[in-house]
Amino acid sequence: MRVPHLVLVVLDCSTQDYLVDLGFGRGGPGVPLALEDSVTTRTPQGEVFQLRRGDLEQGEEPWLLWQQQEGEWALIYSFDHHSAFVPCCRQSDFYALSYFTCHWPESRFHSTRFATLSTPDGRWSALNNSLKLRLADGGLTEVVLTDAEHLRTSFWEHLHIRLSLAEAAIIFNANAAAA
Repeated sequence: MRVPHLVLVVLDCSTQDYLVDLGFGRGGPGVPLALEDSVTTRTPQGEVFQLRRGDLEQGEEPWLLWQQQEGEWALIYSFDHHSAFVPCCRQSDFYALSYFTCHWPESRFHSTRFATLSTPDGRWSALNNSLKLRLADGGLTEVVLTDAEHLRTSFWEHLHIRLSLAEAAIIFNANAAAA
Protein backbone atom coordinates (compact mmCIF):
# COMPACT_ATOMS: atom_id res chain seq x y z
CA MET A 1 0.00 0.00 0.00
CA ARG A 2 1.25 3.46 -0.86
CA VAL A 3 0.42 6.48 1.25
CA PRO A 4 3.33 8.72 0.19
CA HIS A 5 4.59 11.45 2.48
CA LEU A 6 7.63 13.74 2.35
CA VAL A 7 9.72 13.28 5.50
CA LEU A 8 13.05 14.22 7.01
CA VAL A 9 15.36 11.31 7.72
CA VAL A 10 18.47 12.09 9.76
CA LEU A 11 21.20 9.76 8.53
CA ASP A 12 24.13 8.47 10.58
CA CYS A 13 23.35 10.34 13.78
CA SER A 14 25.76 8.54 16.13
CA THR A 15 25.46 5.41 13.91
CA GLN A 16 21.63 5.41 14.09
CA ASP A 17 19.29 6.81 11.42
CA TYR A 18 16.03 8.45 12.51
CA LEU A 19 12.71 9.47 11.04
CA VAL A 20 12.01 13.03 12.22
CA ASP A 21 8.55 14.21 11.20
CA LEU A 22 7.32 16.85 13.59
CA GLY A 23 5.34 18.59 10.88
CA PHE A 24 2.83 15.80 10.25
CA GLY A 25 0.53 17.10 12.96
CA ARG A 26 -1.84 15.34 15.31
CA GLY A 27 -1.61 11.60 14.91
CA GLY A 28 1.99 11.66 13.74
CA PRO A 29 5.08 10.88 15.75
CA GLY A 30 6.06 13.75 18.02
CA VAL A 31 9.48 12.22 18.64
CA PRO A 32 12.29 10.93 16.39
CA LEU A 33 11.84 7.24 15.53
CA ALA A 34 14.81 4.94 14.99
CA LEU A 35 14.83 3.85 11.35
CA GLU A 36 14.72 0.14 12.12
CA ASP A 37 12.36 -2.53 10.87
CA SER A 38 9.57 -3.63 13.23
CA VAL A 39 10.90 -1.76 16.26
CA THR A 40 8.04 -0.43 18.40
CA THR A 41 8.43 3.04 19.93
CA ARG A 42 6.18 4.41 22.69
CA THR A 43 6.22 8.20 22.95
CA PRO A 44 6.12 9.95 26.34
CA GLN A 45 2.46 10.69 25.54
CA GLY A 46 1.67 6.97 25.24
CA GLU A 47 1.37 6.83 21.45
CA VAL A 48 2.81 3.68 19.90
CA PHE A 49 4.51 3.69 16.47
CA GLN A 50 6.34 1.13 14.39
CA LEU A 51 8.34 1.48 11.19
CA ARG A 52 8.18 -1.55 8.90
CA ARG A 53 9.93 -2.40 5.68
CA GLY A 54 7.54 -2.25 2.75
CA ASP A 55 7.06 -5.07 0.27
CA LEU A 56 8.63 -3.61 -2.88
CA GLU A 57 7.30 -6.48 -5.01
CA GLN A 58 3.77 -5.44 -3.98
CA GLY A 59 4.45 -1.84 -5.01
CA GLU A 60 4.89 -0.51 -1.48
CA GLU A 61 7.32 2.23 -0.53
CA PRO A 62 10.50 0.99 1.22
CA TRP A 63 9.23 2.21 4.62
CA LEU A 64 5.77 2.22 6.20
CA LEU A 65 4.86 4.09 9.39
CA TRP A 66 2.21 2.37 11.51
CA GLN A 67 0.47 3.58 14.66
CA GLN A 68 -1.33 1.44 17.21
CA GLN A 69 -4.89 2.71 17.58
CA GLU A 70 -7.28 0.95 19.96
CA GLY A 71 -5.16 -2.21 19.87
CA GLU A 72 -4.96 -2.37 16.05
CA TRP A 73 -2.16 -1.23 13.75
CA ALA A 74 -3.11 1.53 11.27
CA LEU A 75 -0.94 2.67 8.37
CA ILE A 76 -0.14 6.39 8.73
CA TYR A 77 2.05 6.89 5.64
CA SER A 78 4.87 5.46 3.54
CA PHE A 79 8.17 6.94 2.38
CA ASP A 80 11.43 6.30 0.55
CA HIS A 81 14.39 7.78 2.39
CA HIS A 82 16.83 7.23 -0.47
CA SER A 83 15.43 10.00 -2.66
CA ALA A 84 15.25 13.46 -1.18
CA PHE A 85 12.68 14.51 -3.79
CA VAL A 86 10.31 12.71 -6.11
CA PRO A 87 12.29 12.27 -9.38
CA CYS A 88 9.77 14.22 -11.48
CA CYS A 89 9.74 17.15 -9.08
CA ARG A 90 12.11 19.98 -8.36
CA GLN A 91 12.63 21.58 -4.97
CA SER A 92 10.78 24.64 -6.29
CA ASP A 93 7.69 22.42 -6.80
CA PHE A 94 7.52 21.91 -3.04
CA TYR A 95 7.77 25.66 -2.46
CA ALA A 96 4.77 26.15 -4.75
CA LEU A 97 2.76 23.49 -2.89
CA SER A 98 3.67 25.03 0.45
CA TYR A 99 2.72 28.50 -0.75
CA PHE A 100 -0.61 27.21 -2.05
CA THR A 101 -1.36 25.40 1.23
CA CYS A 102 -0.65 28.56 3.21
CA HIS A 103 -2.55 30.98 0.96
CA TRP A 104 -5.51 29.03 -0.43
CA PRO A 105 -8.63 30.56 1.20
CA GLU A 106 -10.12 27.12 1.97
CA SER A 107 -6.93 25.81 3.58
CA ARG A 108 -7.28 24.73 7.19
CA PHE A 109 -4.52 27.22 7.95
CA HIS A 110 -7.08 29.98 7.26
CA SER A 111 -10.10 28.38 8.90
CA THR A 112 -8.58 27.03 12.11
CA ARG A 113 -6.03 28.09 14.67
CA PHE A 114 -3.93 25.33 16.18
CA ALA A 115 -0.80 24.64 18.17
CA THR A 116 0.61 21.53 19.84
CA LEU A 117 3.16 20.92 22.56
CA SER A 118 4.33 17.51 23.77
CA THR A 119 5.20 17.31 27.46
CA PRO A 120 6.11 14.42 29.78
CA ASP A 121 2.45 14.40 30.92
CA GLY A 122 0.94 14.19 27.44
CA ARG A 123 0.24 16.36 24.43
CA TRP A 124 -1.41 19.79 24.71
CA SER A 125 -3.35 20.72 21.56
CA ALA A 126 -5.06 24.02 20.90
CA LEU A 127 -7.72 23.98 18.22
CA ASN A 128 -9.63 27.22 17.75
CA ASN A 129 -10.95 28.16 21.22
CA SER A 130 -10.39 24.76 22.82
CA LEU A 131 -7.30 23.47 24.59
CA LYS A 132 -6.93 19.72 25.24
CA LEU A 133 -4.42 17.61 27.13
CA ARG A 134 -4.25 13.99 25.96
CA LEU A 135 -2.58 11.95 28.68
CA ALA A 136 -0.38 8.92 28.10
CA ASP A 137 -2.95 6.73 29.90
CA GLY A 138 -5.68 7.80 27.45
CA GLY A 139 -7.23 10.43 29.71
CA LEU A 140 -8.37 13.72 28.28
CA THR A 141 -8.65 17.16 29.85
CA GLU A 142 -10.33 19.98 27.92
CA VAL A 143 -10.31 23.71 28.59
CA VAL A 144 -12.77 25.86 26.64
CA LEU A 145 -11.24 29.28 26.16
CA THR A 146 -13.90 31.85 27.03
CA ASP A 147 -12.27 35.16 26.09
CA ALA A 148 -9.01 36.73 24.90
CA GLU A 149 -7.52 36.98 28.40
CA HIS A 150 -8.30 33.32 29.09
CA LEU A 151 -6.67 32.37 25.75
CA ARG A 152 -3.61 34.51 26.55
CA THR A 153 -3.04 33.04 30.02
CA SER A 154 -3.80 29.45 28.92
CA PHE A 155 -1.43 29.64 25.95
CA TRP A 156 1.34 30.83 28.24
CA GLU A 157 0.61 28.32 31.01
CA HIS A 158 0.14 25.23 28.84
CA LEU A 159 1.85 25.91 25.49
CA HIS A 160 4.55 28.39 26.61
CA ILE A 161 3.38 30.84 23.94
CA ARG A 162 3.57 34.43 25.14
CA LEU A 163 0.95 36.72 23.61
CA SER A 164 -0.05 40.29 24.26
CA LEU A 165 -3.71 40.83 25.06
CA ALA A 166 -4.15 42.46 21.62
CA GLU A 167 -2.64 39.39 19.88
CA ALA A 168 -4.82 37.06 21.96
CA ALA A 169 -7.90 39.11 21.04
CA ILE A 170 -7.11 38.81 17.32
CA ILE A 171 -6.74 35.01 17.64
CA PHE A 172 -9.82 34.62 19.85
CA ASN A 173 -12.01 36.73 17.58
CA ALA A 174 -10.78 34.90 14.45
CA ASN A 175 -11.55 31.59 16.14
CA ALA A 176 -15.04 32.77 17.11
CA ALA A 177 -15.71 33.96 13.56
CA ALA A 178 -14.55 30.63 12.09
CA ALA A 179 -16.80 28.60 14.41
